[in-house]
Amino acid sequence: MIEARILNNTIPSDVTQFSEIVDEYATFQRDKPNALYFYEGMTEYTTWLKKQFIDRTVNDFIIAGLFDNNRLVQILVGYKIEVAWNKTTIEDTFPFYVIGLMHFKESSWRVPKEDISNLDELISENFERQGFTTGFITIKAPSFFIKNTKLVDINRYVNNVFVKTFGSNTHDFFVENVFRTQEDLETYKFKAFRVLLPKKLKRPLALLTFEIKPEYKKV
Repeated sequence: MIEARILNNTIPSDVTQFSEIVDEYATFQRDKPNALYFYEGMTEYTTWLKKQFIDRTVNDFIIAGLFDNNRLVQILVGYKIEVAWNKTTIEDTFPFYVIGLMHFKESSWRVPKEDISNLDELISENFERQGFTTGFITIKAPSFFIKNTKLVDINRYVNNVFVKTFGSNTHDFFVENVFRTQEDLETYKFKAFRVLLPKKLKRPLALLTFEIKPEYKKV
């Protein structure tokens, strides 16, 4: 049976399976030649994710999981930007959230499309009902981003091509910055958003924001 739901940090099997799947993700960065991040940096990040899952409430830190017969096979992690800043108390000062990690347990694993509830909807609904309608996500920069510098063309590409991969049709996406080199990363002037990025760049990355489309907003 296929089930999509929010993980619960009071359920021991949820905690165990989340720990296992993020450890697997870190190992992927070590063993695969096309990995996006350095293993050391991802190990530090996944250790941080495990701690946040235990310490935070679902209002502030949420994991949407896809289960196949109670086996966790896909995760999508989201959290408020103040969590990324390691604030002990979340004050909801800024209405931004972050999509931090998305991972399939097995790349060969597939489920018929009609059986999948989009995990991003569980994340978005959690934050949007709290008034958080803008999010951040870091992705591997497509070659189009690397070769082009006109933001209008890059944003058009994101909303015509990337959204098909991410599966979202309720949000508009915008490129905040493209990091082609380590120097790009180190000289990025918006320090508040540097915590959303790795310390060392292995491959070109892009930082995106996304906002719910006006026709889906509620007041």
